[in-house]
Amino acid sequence: MKTRITALALSLAAAPFAHADKLNVPADFATIQAAVDAANPGDKIIVQAGKYDDVDVIGVDDLEIRGKGKVIIDAAGFGNALNVTNCTEIRLKNLKMMNGVNGVLVSLSSDVVIDKCVVKDSSSVGVLFNNSSAAKLVDSKVRSAPFGVQTTDSIGCLIDSCSIEDTSTAITLKGSLHTAKGNQIDGVAEHGIRVGTDMDPATGCLVLDNVIENAGNDGIFVNGGSNDISILDNVVKNSSDDGIYTAHNSTGHLIDGNAVRQVNSTGIMVGSDQTVASRNVVKKSASYGLLVQGTADDGMFQDNRVKKSGLDGIRVSSGGHAFIDNVSAQNVEFDLQDSVFVANTYVGNEFGTMDI
Repeated sequence: MKTRITALALSLAAAPFAHADKLNVPADFATIQAAVDAANPGDKIIVQAGKYDDVDVIGVDDLEIRGKGKVIIDAAGFGNALNVTNCTEIRLKNLKMMNGVNGVLVSLSSDVVIDKCVVKDSSSVGVLFNNSSAAKLVDSKVRSAPFGVQTTDSIGCLIDSCSIEDTSTAITLKGSLHTAKGNQIDGVAEHGIRVGTDMDPATGCLVLDNVIENAGNDGIFVNGGSNDISILDNVVKNSSDDGIYTAHNSTGHLIDGNAVRQVNSTGIMVGSDQTVASRNVVKKSASYGLLVQGTADDGMFQDNRVKKSGLDGIRVSSGGHAFIDNVSAQNVEFDLQDSVFVANTYVGNEFGTMDI
């Protein structure tokens, strides 16, 4: 028995143990791509300041690529600056991707984290999560792309604490269970955040604590066909159209605790069914503060504050809703205008002027 134990101990001592290596670019490898091709799971690639060609990370698990200094990955207008395909647990940090069709394309992958990166001058999408799960874009900047950040056929992705400017639509969520949280969005040509599209609706997404200014269309737009979307504690200012708009043929949304100010049309427009709008503050909308469209049904509107709208504070065009403890005041036309008043329930509201 003693001989067998001793032999086993010697065998284990002689066996090689896997360990993480640091691969240095350009000291050990001239290019990032060469380091990626040589990497094993658990390795870290440390990239010194400089300009590098586009990078493909394919079929790799547990790898970190970290910039040290000003690291630029420049696609020069050909392909994507950085591709991550069929990977798990990839971490990208302190990198600048530019001049790609897509700045970063994450496809068929899971648990990819893009942290403290800059993505600039993409001809299609800044950061695209395609057919991936649990991918994260954190504390990063996206500039100058038709679409800033987009999820397609993906699940459970996170866009957190990012700054997005000079895009058509800053964030587009397609798929399910995504979160857009704590982002700063300014000067976009279309929507600040779009949830779902005609072809690709979204389900179960959370839009939380974002600041959206100067959107060329709606601040937050929920497309028809998208369901169970939570829009919480956002600030929307100076949109050229509506502040928050939930379209018809969608259902089950929660719009709570948002501040909407000085938008050029309606503060909050609800066309969706079974929607709860509560604790929102809407001021100085050019037309209506809160508009409940004729397509909406079975909504709950509670503890909202609407002031100084250019037309009606609250306008209602459909029945089956409950309005509880709302305050609407100092609006140019009516504080409440409800064309189907008897079909709705009103309890504890404060309206100065009404047309019912």
